[in-house]
Amino acid sequence: MMNRTQTRVGAPWPRRVLSAAVVASVMVALSACAGGGGGTGGQSTDGAQSDCGTIAVLPANDPDNLMSTLPQTAQDLLNGYQDAPLAASEWADFAGFTEPISAGFVGAANPAPWLTAVQDTLRSHFEDGKAAGQFTGDFDIRQPADPSTQTDADVIRLYQDMVSEGRKLIFLLPTTGGALADAVTEAGKQGVVTVVLAIAVPSPYAINVVPNSYLMAAEPFSRAMSILGGKGTMLEVEGIAGYGSTQVYQNAIDTLLENCPDIKRLGPIYGGFATSSSKSEVSAFLAANPGQIDAAIQLTVMGAGVWSAFKDSGRPTPLIIDVASSAASLAYWNDAIPDGYQGVGSESSGVGAGDIFWRAAEKVVKGDGPLVNSLAYQLGAITNDNIDEYLVPGADTSSTDDVLVPTSAFTDEQMNAYFSK
Repeated sequence: MMNRTQTRVGAPWPRRVLSAAVVASVMVALSACAGGGGGTGGQSTDGAQSDCGTIAVLPANDPDNLMSTLPQTAQDLLNGYQDAPLAASEWADFAGFTEPISAGFVGAANPAPWLTAVQDTLRSHFEDGKAAGQFTGDFDIRQPADPSTQTDADVIRLYQDMVSEGRKLIFLLPTTGGALADAVTEAGKQGVVTVVLAIAVPSPYAINVVPNSYLMAAEPFSRAMSILGGKGTMLEVEGIAGYGSTQVYQNAIDTLLENCPDIKRLGPIYGGFATSSSKSEVSAFLAANPGQIDAAIQLTVMGAGVWSAFKDSGRPTPLIIDVASSAASLAYWNDAIPDGYQGVGSESSGVGAGDIFWRAAEKVVKGDGPLVNSLAYQLGAITNDNIDEYLVPGADTSSTDDVLVPTSAFTDEQMNAYFSK
């Protein structure tokens, strides 16, 4: 597992910023500002312009038309956000807690080391806050034992148990967001702040701190389409069937492929958010499907399993769209660069994510006034040009570490755009 000292601080990796003029144009091509590996997104190999690979500026799920009331920075981060309906936060006028409060983590079990790193990071921040007199008690962690059999009801029961014990700050990882909405609303009315991780809960009392799934998939996908010229076959490797995050990423891919008629989709197959199971599922697919595969997109920390399956099969490794990369998948990628491999991906750091979740929680409990219930952010892009910034020294293809991160994926300036203070 990655320890806290492995998160590096350096110059922020440049991110594409959507200006008002870009929004008015409705469609934008990915520029080279993020060091794109294959040129400008949306440009086909023969020089003809194509919509495949462009990143559309899409409306968010905004039933109350709140987007226009937010700073431009927040609007940019909410581009295409569909994870939950945007709502005015019920914590907007909350003055903050005046006495030490108790806190804990509850939610879905997940085999990815990312979650353990998140939990350890949150507990470390809690202990620091406890030493400073802001918190009391122990930082308890509760989740179902088996990811394959867990249900919404299991998570709801654990969450309500924690509420009944009087905890005032709860970090929640739902199985599916909608199932937890009533419980989070009821707890909020009792003064419980719930910071939701990864899968948004549609409640005005939720503080959803989640990567924008549309942008999370769109950035590396756009670079991949540039490399492929918008043509070829693409294998989709997703997490757990029916799982909330799996569905939101699937929705993002559906949207991105609307303008890519020359991309033939294969799958999806489900890798269970783990290297071993993703390797097994991809290996079985390859054995049953001998046809050419030009790309494979994996959605969250299964890249090493995909790489390993192709290597063991003896078939050529395709372009792997490595959404939420791991240290092991970057090791495979880095080893292939001398042979001409050109990759695309995005960061995944449990330590970095845990820091983001804690910073957002700290602002709410201090009374900084969140404007809306979803604080979406965008993960950093990884390409051949900047892969060295994310490689873990000494990590090989069997590593269980997260990638390094040169800077937070959610800067103070970006986060502050969602708060009145």
